[in-house]
Amino acid sequence: MEKIINYFHTQLHNLKKSSPKQFLYAFGLAFISWYIITVNLYPNIYQTISNIPLEIDISNTSAEENELSVITQDVEKVKVQITGERTKIGNLKSEDLMATAVVENVTEAGIYELSIRVTGKDGTSYDVKNIEPSYVTVEFDKYITKEVPIVVNAPDIKAKDGYIMDESSPIITPSTISITGPKTQVDSISELSVNVSESKELDNSYTYHSTNVEDWKIYSESGSEINFDGLTYDLKDIQIDFQVYMTKTLKLKYSVVNAPSSDFVPEFIMSDDEIVVASSASILENLEELSFEIDMREVDANYSETFTIELPTSCRNISNIDTVTISLPSNQYSTREFTNLNNFVFTNIPEGYDIEAVTSGLALELVAPTSIIDEITEDDFVIRVDLSSVQITGNLFNASVTIQLPDYPNAWCLGKHTIVLRATETVDETTTSTDTDTSTDDSQE
Repeated sequence: MEKIINYFHTQLHNLKKSSPKQFLYAFGLAFISWYIITVNLYPNIYQTISNIPLEIDISNTSAEENELSVITQDVEKVKVQITGERTKIGNLKSEDLMATAVVENVTEAGIYELSIRVTGKDGTSYDVKNIEPSYVTVEFDKYITKEVPIVVNAPDIKAKDGYIMDESSPIITPSTISITGPKTQVDSISELSVNVSESKELDNSYTYHSTNVEDWKIYSESGSEINFDGLTYDLKDIQIDFQVYMTKTLKLKYSVVNAPSSDFVPEFIMSDDEIVVASSASILENLEELSFEIDMREVDANYSETFTIELPTSCRNISNIDTVTISLPSNQYSTREFTNLNNFVFTNIPEGYDIEAVTSGLALELVAPTSIIDEITEDDFVIRVDLSSVQITGNLFNASVTIQLPDYPNAWCLGKHTIVLRATETVDETTTSTDTDTSTDDSQE
């Protein structure tokens, strides 16, 4: 080795007198000599290599057996110092090496500190002196998918005056979103809220499409916002339909049937005299009031009846008044019983018949204002029998009657009443007289 060094020393000394060609030759000899000396004098070296990607492979580990996945890791690349023969490690680069975390005894979700090892990508083992960092902190958890309900925050979408937002609005399509991510994080999600930033006053239906994910927020049951990091979903468009309806006030009224007379003036009290409803304009256009029918034959002195308010199917009762009670003024009416009333008046008697009552009289219960009820007598009653629609099918038949008190138009009788009548065919006197005269003439002949 000493001879080789002396030889190259002599050659370099002569380089001062050499030509450029000789200079290049000498430089090559110098490099070769340096390499030979280095390899022979220093065969082993230390090599530091940076930016080696860290891989965490859980295949065939306890983590995989327990359906766990890597959620986060605090190390992405490492730096390694290895030693070995210059000819074997001198030209190693980061892409020739592989850094892996040692996944052992990971059986449940949680945070683990795992050691790191470095080998060659071709399986070569090296004498590793140091790895920086030498440990990686890894969070493991199960990945799950959860259907999360979607809610809408639209504070500036309102109905115009005279309109109301439908109670089911807004309608959200789809109503849920599938979110996939770490079990601990996904389990805490309560809802996804979509913010509608538009400002509108509606008098008709309106559809809004939310496609900007920056308007989407996820919250826990306690109302805390949850970060989307680590979560995935495949929804890109949420359709939000707002429906508004026209409102209208409807009068509540009553009508009476079987009134005692055309002059009868009812004095009923209603618990409510109007309600507010909502529906489409076409439905409400011809709807002004709701009427309830009262049969005076069923109204006693203490009358109070509750009626159900029925609306067209497409109408919504926004007053939440589902019934109305109609009653007589308290303590202003009384009842009184009459028996054997027979003031029968027959009208529209069929031609060819005589009619008489078989029923001797009726027992009636009278309702009248307390102030006048005691002055009414049997002679004030008219029991009217209208035979216009009666078919006489035999000698005896039934007929309905109407009870009237002409001098007391605000008094009436309870119940439905019928009487039994007898129909007798009448003899035509003209025909009988003619038949008699013909018989006499025949006798004189």
